[in-house]
Amino acid sequence: MDIKKIEHIPEIENLKIKGAEEIEDSKREEDAKKIEIVPNQGVVTILDILGWKGIWQRNKNALQDLDDLVNEIETFASSSSKLFRNFQKFGVEDNITKVMVISDTIVITTSAEENDSNNALDLHGLICKDAIPYSIMKGIPVRGATCYGEFATGKGINSFVGKAVDEAASWHETTDWIGVIMTPSAKYSYHTPTEDYWKETDPPFKNNLKFSTYGVNWINQEDLSLQEILKAFINLSPIIPDIVNKFENTIKFITPEKSATHKKNILPE
Repeated sequence: MDIKKIEHIPEIENLKIKGAEEIEDSKREEDAKKIEIVPNQGVVTILDILGWKGIWQRNKNALQDLDDLVNEIETFASSSSKLFRNFQKFGVEDNITKVMVISDTIVITTSAEENDSNNALDLHGLICKDAIPYSIMKGIPVRGATCYGEFATGKGINSFVGKAVDEAASWHETTDWIGVIMTPSAKYSYHTPTEDYWKETDPPFKNNLKFSTYGVNWINQEDLSLQEILKAFINLSPIIPDIVNKFENTIKFITPEKSATHKKNILPE
């Protein structure tokens, strides 16, 4: 039979049409699966839990404590963002701050144009000022870094990429203490410093890097005393040589006055 005649047999024509429809359906399904990337600009803070590896051996409630910490950050971030918005520090209507968690890493993002960078950095300082002591008392202290710049999120999923994400990720585990620092891009975008949220510091870096920046000014003697912090550190025992510097460096940062008092208390008469 002539091949051309075969191609025009109704059954074959129907198969061709059905096949084309299936291909179109497949393409639509693939398009639906594609992640919508949302470009953004603003502040990115990345926090990780110190000593998470093997934490189950000393803290059976670690997962619940982490969930409590994330809920605390989300609640505080939401109320703080509204406060900043009500004072017209941001032009964004709502949902300016988002919190995501992947394993023991917490990511906080706030959308902000360049002229709002200072306010957005102060907002993250305020959020971390609450999160750091909360994490210490929960027995899951955090360390991290805050950056300002471009980033993008995947709509509907916990996914994020961009220059600000890469920079924050490269700095958030470099310090040898409990606390949060500004990365270079954040420091250079911070034009009107206030010690209410950040204070100038020379952070202790694990690789002896020298970089003067800002650290979250998280201690509030009215809410949390030095003795309470030291007791929380004891609860994290055994305090082995590999981690004692983190505690000592944290104590030194709290304030020179408290560090001096601490040294005076531990020196023999």
